[in-house]
Amino acid sequence: MKAILSPLRSPAMIVACVALVVALGGVSYAAGVLPKNSVGTAQLKKKAVTGKKIAANAVTSGKVKNGSLLGVDFAAGQLPAGPKGDKGDKGDKGDAGQPGEPATRLWGRVDNQQPNAVLLDGSGIASVQRDPAFGAGFQGIILVTFDRDVSHCAFQASPVLRGGGAASPTPGVAISTGFYAGSGTTERQIRVATFSNGARANVNFDFAAFC
Repeated sequence: MKAILSPLRSPAMIVACVALVVALGGVSYAAGVLPKNSVGTAQLKKKAVTGKKIAANAVTSGKVKNGSLLGVDFAAGQLPAGPKGDKGDKGDKGDAGQPGEPATRLWGRVDNQQPNAVLLDGSGIASVQRDPAFGAGFQGIILVTFDRDVSHCAFQASPVLRGGGAASPTPGVAISTGFYAGSGTTERQIRVATFSNGARANVNFDFAAFC
């Protein structure tokens, strides 16, 4: 009996037995002696092998702490859209804008079919009259005097039909300015000539100066 047991106590047999124990229990040993917080991102595999199957990811839902992931950790379309929010309050009505400035404050409406021309309405006009330089009976020449210097302004005039009736055929209006010595007008005056069929005639007109 003593001779049979002696080979089991030999050094070679003892080393072989220890190696077998380590080989069989190494995984459990390593798991039991790993220090706390020693496994991090670098130690995680992208795929886990379970038997003959390969899982898509090594980290499963049960291994993730609830509420620890961010929206950027999920693929597009994985997170459901939230409920539609309530309609916002209507914004306050804005203040009304200030009225714009008129294109010009120098204008007039003239009735040129009276014995003397009559200013019906206007702004910045001192007087409207038949030009005395051409005599009382001369038709179609009106002298307009403004209440300020208009020598640097541009002018516009157009024939107008007032009070109904037939329009004068092919009426026309022309404006002439002097603004120099001997012209018979000053820096505050313009001459307005009105025509009918190419001949001077008393035609109603509107005019304006743009400065």
